[in-house]
Amino acid sequence: MRLVDLDQLLRDSDVVSLHVPQNPQTTGLVGAAALSRMRPDALLVNTARAGVVDSVAVLAALDAGQLRGYAVTSSTPNRRTLRTRCYATPRVFATPHMAAMTHDALDAMAVAVARGVIEHLVALEGCDS
Repeated sequence: MRLVDLDQLLRDSDVVSLHVPQNPQTTGLVGAAALSRMRPDALLVNTARAGVVDSVAVLAALDAGQLRGYAVTSSTPNRRTLRTRCYATPRVFATPHMAAMTHDALDAMAVAVARGVIEHLVALEGCDS
């Protein structure tokens, strides 16, 4: 494995998978300019937040044959018409952003909440004495 800059990564990769937080530096990270540097047979996978990728530019790149496919794990883009178009496009694979919604994860969250409530109530009881 070797470290390369974003331009080379986009130019040389068969699959670009995004795993970044959305912040001012990453919002719009992959837009029309970045997509134009990608190979036409490349796949873009966005497991980050929707705002990291310009969905309008992705749909345009798919329509123009500049991108082979797009996978997104998010319930967004937020605009209803864009979301409908994005999810209805055959080369888009969209799933909800629900990675933590397993039975084990939900059980662990419930236990954590119950413990937090108990700790809070015990702390309050100590305040009365």
